Amino acid sequence: MRDWLTLQVAHAIAQRARDRFIADHQPGVFARAGAQISTATGGSWVAIRMPDGERAGERSVIVDRDGDHTPFSELSAGTVGLVYLCLRAGLVDQLADEGGIELPVLMDDVLTDLDPERRAGAARVIADLATRHQVLYFTCHPEQVAALREADPGLREVVLRSEEHTSELQSHSDLVCRLLLEK
Repeated sequence: MRDWLTLQVAHAIAQRARDRFIADHQPGVFARAGAQISTATGGSWVAIRMPDGERAGERSVIVDRDGDHTPFSELSAGTVGLVYLCLRAGLVDQLADEGGIELPVLMDDVLTDLDPERRAGAARVIADLATRHQVLYFTCHPEQVAALREADPGLREVVLRSEEHTSELQSHSDLVCRLLLEK
């Protein structure tokens, strides 16, 4: 009984901390994510709404430039990935602006499930994020490398070689690093 009670108290404390974090940070995160989704889609979509808090629920929608709402459930897996990329970028910016610790942003093949148009938009989001934060991007897909280079032509490339694989380390003004792995 004592262990159960301890777990219940710990759960309640964690729940309150989560709720406070959401209340304090969510409005800024969603405003920033809306700006990022607009960047990624050339203004086709302008906002993300998740009224169920931090969880994608039945009421989670993306808003287009005309104000029409499309539920997450009707989006492709790649588009949902793009939405979450924009939410993560918004969270990174929000926390940094509130005086949070500056940590590198790590990404692994986040452009994988996107069609070429969405991939280019997502690469612009990553390049924009990299103007303010250190970004490490991992991939073995040449089309992702090309999209990132298109979004940020100023990337400087350093090639590292090993017997098992080739990897390229690129940096831009010491603010962004992207590790690109080729097979």
